[in-house]
Amino acid sequence: MGNLLFKNPEIERNRWAEFSLQRIIAMPVFIVIALAIAYFIGKDQNQYDGITQNYIKVNLGFDYVFIASIGLFLAIVIAWGAKNASDGIIEEYNNRTWDWQRSHNLSPWEMTIGKLFGTTLYNWYGGLFCIGGMLVSWPFIEIYQTGIVLKIIFLILVAILTHASSAITALLAIRKADGRGKVKNGLYVIVLFYAFSSIISPFISTVEGSFSNGYNGSTIDTYWFGLKLSLNLVQFINTSFFTFWAVLGLYRNFKSEYQYINSSWAWISFITYLIINQFGTYIDYSVLGEKYHLKLHENLLFSSLVLIPMMGILAYGTLILEPKNFIYWKKFYEGLLIRNWKQINNYAPLWLISFLGFFLVVLLTILFLPYGDLNTLQIIPGPFKLLVEFGISEEELPLALLSLPLFMLRDFGILLYLHAAPRHKRAMGATIIYLGLLYGAIPGLLTLASKHELLFIFVPIGEYPQWSVVSAAIQAGIISFLLYKKFINRVQLEN
Repeated sequence: MGNLLFKNPEIERNRWAEFSLQRIIAMPVFIVIALAIAYFIGKDQNQYDGITQNYIKVNLGFDYVFIASIGLFLAIVIAWGAKNASDGIIEEYNNRTWDWQRSHNLSPWEMTIGKLFGTTLYNWYGGLFCIGGMLVSWPFIEIYQTGIVLKIIFLILVAILTHASSAITALLAIRKADGRGKVKNGLYVIVLFYAFSSIISPFISTVEGSFSNGYNGSTIDTYWFGLKLSLNLVQFINTSFFTFWAVLGLYRNFKSEYQYINSSWAWISFITYLIINQFGTYIDYSVLGEKYHLKLHENLLFSSLVLIPMMGILAYGTLILEPKNFIYWKKFYEGLLIRNWKQINNYAPLWLISFLGFFLVVLLTILFLPYGDLNTLQIIPGPFKLLVEFGISEEELPLALLSLPLFMLRDFGILLYLHAAPRHKRAMGATIIYLGLLYGAIPGLLTLASKHELLFIFVPIGEYPQWSVVSAAIQAGIISFLLYKKFINRVQLEN
């Protein structure tokens, strides 16, 4: 590990490029000035005293320093660092030096660590001073007496998670470009920052207590695989795992860039982790009232309903982002024919694994339905609220859920069929148009025409969920048959 960090050519190259004397001095000067301003702003604040019922002068200078330190860390390390993590890859691609970079005698792990910490080295330098500001102000903030080390570790983990995710999106972007033109530094980094800031905000808030307190100052209990923990601590554990998966994902993407074969075990393990972790997390809302208390079987049902949209996004995401490599599909198909499990594992499409995970979650949800109370679960904000708004009753729910993977299979078939055409550069655009018609325009027109009874043909909701299953099965069967015929014809043509 020491060689990966301290003798890494990528990190050395960025150290010489980024750390001029002026920049070394500028970063701490800027941070110290910003924290000094924050201190003087908070030094003389009016605060209402409930005992005397008057406003009194209080010194909140160190509170403001702590908040400013966190804000600067978010801006310098997480947001700016995420941009640098992606720009470092995209700029090399646009400058036509990416192929030369890959030809260096660096292992995928060396490249992973080099790109993850090399391009963001100056950001981490600034982050050290932000952490210093937190440590200096922490003892003077009355509400905070514990948890500072874990909070700093949490911020570091979120930064690594964001940087790794940003680098992965950059690699996916240049792979999609495939040498055609330049890749723009899109706004996806901003989207990533806002997504991860939603994770950060409840954890680092200065009014919501430390690890020893509950979430939002309440006493909501959270059980993680039988252990009673605060939501903040569960969030910390989950962020640690997601950081590991993000770094592993970056490594696997660099392996692909080096033309190594990636087995599917890592993705299978990630899907398995998501499912087991969600089922292992139990939140007791009974502090809000006895009617909010969920029994164990109801929590299993609630968790499975949370997993359905999560797994659905993963399935569609992997289908869209994963390269549609015919050679890999052919090897996967040949592995199935001869039952070569190693070949199947090496060439299995990630979207297929994600779809099977989605299908498993749907089956588990249907299995747990008889043991849950729909009226109880409607109280808890979440997926059941959405189902009720669609007018799906408890009796119709199993059939409505069963139609989901069938409609997904239809959508996947459309994209893959269009991509199998000789001219498939616009396959994604054509798929978006088709799905827009199937899920948006046609159901909208039927609704306006008060033909709700025909919605089952196009979407997994409507007055006749049993016919939604039949309709989705027919559509999925037709597109799957056409796709299989086209695939077999191409295999025979190449043989």
